[in-house]
Amino acid sequence: MKGKKILYTVLGFGIFWLLRKFSIVLFAKSLEGMKEKAGNMGFLNPEFDKKMRDVAGFKNSQQWCAYFVRFAFLSKTKQKYHKELKYILSPSTQSMWQRAKNSKIEYISVHQKPKIGDIVIWQSQTNKNKGHTGIVTWIDRKGFISIEGNLNSYVELKKGNKIKQLKEGDNIKSQGIVARKYHYFNEKTLKGFIRFKQKINAKN
Repeated sequence: MKGKKILYTVLGFGIFWLLRKFSIVLFAKSLEGMKEKAGNMGFLNPEFDKKMRDVAGFKNSQQWCAYFVRFAFLSKTKQKYHKELKYILSPSTQSMWQRAKNSKIEYISVHQKPKIGDIVIWQSQTNKNKGHTGIVTWIDRKGFISIEGNLNSYVELKKGNKIKQLKEGDNIKSQGIVARKYHYFNEKTLKGFIRFKQKINAKN
């Protein structure tokens, strides 16, 4: 009986640790399917629209992939880190990368290989000041899946983690959406990954 009690305690702690470790990823995935109004003028879901504005600072007509990442992190991290996080998590993807790269804050680092929960940054080849961002949710030998805002394509995970890439035209409207997408490590636009230590994560 005592042994079972210890086992349940250990299992309970393990589950709590995993939920806390991946709380940002789970929260971001819970928002999958949220759609924008045409022209980046807000979002069809009123609650999501309000929170993206109040928490992340989104304003009409702005590209919102970085605001989505910002919203996910500020929603699931401890309040005492928010001042630093708001600075690092710039609405500009390229500023976000540079601020993280130059940061002296001990819980922030940049990498070329991802872990689940990292922020991924891409840089446009035609305009070095622009790019895209998302949150890594799954990794294999050739690439990774990230959940991203302002997408018009996504992936479906089949049995055995087989991946089917869906693109615009496969019964998907071009309207921006929160969705998952598979990316290869050899993509030329892939810049790197921003990582935060687990200590910033909120308890719930």
